[in-house]
Amino acid sequence: MEITCTRCHQPVEADACYCPSCGLPQLVYSTEEMEEQIAAQGATAPVRDAGSVDWKLALRTALTLGVPAGILCSMLSPVSIFGLLLMGGTGAWAVTVYLRKEKPAWMTIGAGARIGLVTGLLGAWTAAAATGAETATRLAGDCLAAPPRLTINLGGGRGGPAGPGPPAGRWGRSCSSM
Repeated sequence: MEITCTRCHQPVEADACYCPSCGLPQLVYSTEEMEEQIAAQGATAPVRDAGSVDWKLALRTALTLGVPAGILCSMLSPVSIFGLLLMGGTGAWAVTVYLRKEKPAWMTIGAGARIGLVTGLLGAWTAAAATGAETATRLAGDCLAAPPRLTINLGGGRGGPAGPGPPAGRWGRSCSSM
């Protein structure tokens, strides 16, 4: 079988390595040889896109690291003053753990940023929930610890002889019901 040279378009024999007219090296690809080489090397697994993320593994890693970091960043912890640094470090740590478990050759910046962002959001939500729960517990504890104070205005209206207070005949409490 004869082929033509890509530079001078002269006929070249199939087993010739160079064009006899111009000397251009002739590269001939055969799919049969490529399949044999791939099978010999054992590379049968498809190549993974470096920009894609296995979210099942990424979310497991983000939850494992983000929730404890969120609790440490909440007002429950004395470490909460370093919250911004801790969340940034936790996001980078989550990407590192993901890369060790997934073992890709490399990862794009966007894929790593998405994993770090999800880890930071989970940590921030955990910190907000823990801080809110602590605040609600403190407020409820303050109201339950002290008995409610009842005030009665015996005057005829506002600013009477008893002084300013709630309108006559109404009761006031110092703690609101939750």
